[in-house]
Amino acid sequence: ANYELFWFYNPDVLIGPAVLRPGIDLNKTPLYKEVQEGNLYGWGKSFMDEYYKQFDFKCVGPHEEAEIREYFKSDHFKKWLRLIDDSPADHIHCNVDINFDPWILKMYAVEALEEVGLKIDWVIPNVFRVPSGLRGKLIFLCAHPEWQHDITWGYNPDVVIRPATKPCIGQRMPADGDITFDFNLHSDFEASLAEGEHVKLTDEEINEILARV
Repeated sequence: ANYELFWFYNPDVLIGPAVLRPGIDLNKTPLYKEVQEGNLYGWGKSFMDEYYKQFDFKCVGPHEEAEIREYFKSDHFKKWLRLIDDSPADHIHCNVDINFDPWILKMYAVEALEEVGLKIDWVIPNVFRVPSGLRGKLIFLCAHPEWQHDITWGYNPDVVIRPATKPCIGQRMPADGDITFDFNLHSDFEASLAEGEHVKLTDEEINEILARV
């Protein structure tokens, strides 16, 4: 499974459930919308099954299978592999349009990734919030080398699979401006840390906090 801990700087709290302070810029990140709805959320099978109901996923026959396999030999997929191997990003989204069940996408993606020597330990279907609303994606977890990268998908009934034609997040992209990829940069993480005066805890203080959990 995949678990994530989102944190926001608050000078008045050592650690606690996230709250939105008065006057905060709600447009700074889609995550603020999540915090407005609660502090703990997830996407289990029942959630994903319900989410998928809005899409009229098409059947995959021999013609569609050939087109999917062709995509995973394409320049676009190979570019994602190059960016994973050599880019300033810690985490990269590959954005595609599809008209079939994403679990089928998962099967072909794992096959293609393992063909280039990456052992995928787990794939997690979920959604995440972008400016336009919820978007589906597949999280790929790899232990050796250790990384997590995603294929983000948008539904288009008229295409089997292709690179996305509209931005998904659109905040951080490759230097060439390619909207079909989104970056999470370590420099953004460092900049976020620099925005506040963070307290450094001793080991004893950390253990004291953990003992209360």
